[in-house]
Amino acid sequence: MKKRLVSMILSAVLFATSVPAAAFAEDANTQNPVVHSEKGTSQGSDARKESGIDYKKNGGTFAEGYTAPSNYDEPVTELPGAEQITKAGYEFAGWYDNEEFNGEPVTSLSTADHSGSVVLYAKWTERYYYVDIPQTVNADGDKLTIKADAGGLYDKDHVSVTVQSENDWKLKSGLHSLAYELRNPQSGSALENGSVVASLTKDESYKQQEYDCNILDKPNYTGDYTDHLTFNIAFQDTAYNITYETNGGTITKKNPQQADQMITVTQEQYQAGTVLKDLPAPVKKSSTFLGWCYDEAYREELKKSRYQI
Repeated sequence: MKKRLVSMILSAVLFATSVPAAAFAEDANTQNPVVHSEKGTSQGSDARKESGIDYKKNGGTFAEGYTAPSNYDEPVTELPGAEQITKAGYEFAGWYDNEEFNGEPVTSLSTADHSGSVVLYAKWTERYYYVDIPQTVNADGDKLTIKADAGGLYDKDHVSVTVQSENDWKLKSGLHSLAYELRNPQSGSALENGSVVASLTKDESYKQQEYDCNILDKPNYTGDYTDHLTFNIAFQDTAYNITYETNGGTITKKNPQQADQMITVTQEQYQAGTVLKDLPAPVKKSSTFLGWCYDEAYREELKKSRYQI
């Protein structure tokens, strides 16, 4: 679990007889999305044909059993999308006809607007998240707007943003205080300490929520009233367990806490996106290890030398 804190100030200039409007410059605390690409391999034996399509997948993989259109002799109205091509830790961002990803993505192909072999480059957005929180908000009738966005998240990745009031939801000016609230107009509920103001997952990767700022007490004293809010942004990333069914064999590895000691391994945990180059080989007396399989019937053998979790 990775955490970071972001702060903001709610403030209001209040008078006993009137409450003037005040304007504050809104700043953003953002983390820009990162775009990453790498050269990939072509797809399909028809790429050399006059109207062939050459897919540069840039590290992506077509879904098992899916066959992409190999030419546009007949108009291609739908190119492979996010459900047909994937890359662990990235979000598919479309096909482009140039390596620099300039212009608009290509969504269809036909002989009316293309000729010759067409090369398409897959664009990927790297795993990211950002939360946009203003630095200051006028507590007298203004709105607090929280924006959060993410891309390329793994199945169990989770971004959660909670809020904490320094003055327990009171605006203070010296010894004087005024109760206030930040209320969600959709749900009708007011924020409390520990309330979740944004939650992002692979399936819900965008959130924008406004909260109405309302002062609940009548001011009897002139002053600058403020409260300090802290937003706790926590990122829970995805990890997978690999369990080794050795069928009587034994896997031994060096103890990471004590290098001169060997330990027996039956399970290991890796972060999503980890590339495993060499799987361990168990040892069994009077037996020869032939390899690993996905199933107990030994029908699906792991044949590659590198695997990405």
